[in-house]
Amino acid sequence: GISRREVAEAVWKKYFDKAAWSWTQEGFLQKINQFERVWTQKNIKMVDYVRGEWLPCQTMWAKCYTNHVFHLGNTSSNRVESSHSSFKSFLVSGRGAIDTCFAKNHNYMEHQFLEVVNELHKSLNRNLSRAIEPPCTFLRRVVSCEAIKLMLDGAAELKDRCACHFQMTHGLKCACQVVQAKEEGRQFYAQELHVFWRTLDYKNPPRQQQVNDEIELQREHFRRLTVEVEERGPEAVRQARDALFYGLHPAEDNVREPEVNENPRGRPRTSTSRIRSYYERSRSRSTGPGSSGGRGRSSGGRSRSSGGRSRSSGGRSRSSGGRSRSSGGESDEHDTEFVRPLLVGDFNPSPDGHCGFRALSHCIYGDDSHYLLMRSAIV
Repeated sequence: GISRREVAEAVWKKYFDKAAWSWTQEGFLQKINQFERVWTQKNIKMVDYVRGEWLPCQTMWAKCYTNHVFHLGNTSSNRVESSHSSFKSFLVSGRGAIDTCFAKNHNYMEHQFLEVVNELHKSLNRNLSRAIEPPCTFLRRVVSCEAIKLMLDGAAELKDRCACHFQMTHGLKCACQVVQAKEEGRQFYAQELHVFWRTLDYKNPPRQQQVNDEIELQREHFRRLTVEVEERGPEAVRQARDALFYGLHPAEDNVREPEVNENPRGRPRTSTSRIRSYYERSRSRSTGPGSSGGRGRSSGGRSRSSGGRSRSSGGRSRSSGGRSRSSGGESDEHDTEFVRPLLVGDFNPSPDGHCGFRALSHCIYGDDSHYLLMRSAIV
């Protein structure tokens, strides 16, 4: 059967927990009254305990009261208990000397400090893919990644109504503001959020600037741009006017994408000509003209050698003779002529695709055997 303790826990969660998580004071009082009516018949001592121990400090744990306090999500002692547990893991034993405990405490503080600094650097260097579109585009690498996640998650979980308490408790935009800004295509600025989320550099923390100051700065910047455009002449004014007009009214723009010709005639004109690397030239020289490594047209399945009209023989062959593009003398001299005054030495690395890293390894270490180390360091 079910024990009395299990029954008490079920009734407690059904009434008292719902009262603690009520968003309004009316809902909180209603759940408390239901709790008292049920428990007065079962155990009056429980009702006296709640009235004497919990209700006098209801403003400290009931959600309808804590929603009006700036707490950054810290509404319980879980974080403190977790910190105690983490510190005890550093102490290992509670019977150490004072100097030993002090040294471990100092190491623990340094460990926490490094964790905080690493998280701040992540927010400075990390580019959240979720914040590419408005309204959080301007917040990337300016505010904490956690702040952006909290706002976007709140907007994603918004169903029918918003309590609009997030700006008070966390110093962030609430879910309804995020949804409205996304529909309008409007951006959020870092100065609209609390300074706690904008402190990514502990050495130079930002000051708490009013939102009105940021809006006025944007207006002043726009005025300066207007004056600069007018000073550049009528043509600059016309271009700026068109860019602004068609940016605000894209439907008025008559420019359309060209139609794609789905039935082109002839051979596709996709040029792939480029200056070949030393590896490709050395390979073409080693394989010889007319082979698969060169750029001649005498190899492969396109040879037209039948009927006396062969293009792979005689003086018209593009892969043999003095006009061969695969042979190296003139081309190499022509490509390296402009860099010769800058050279201080000569080194030919192995043509395996790592020639640049081998050359760098040769300059630093004296040989090219450390090319993989150079590559990993650069990456």
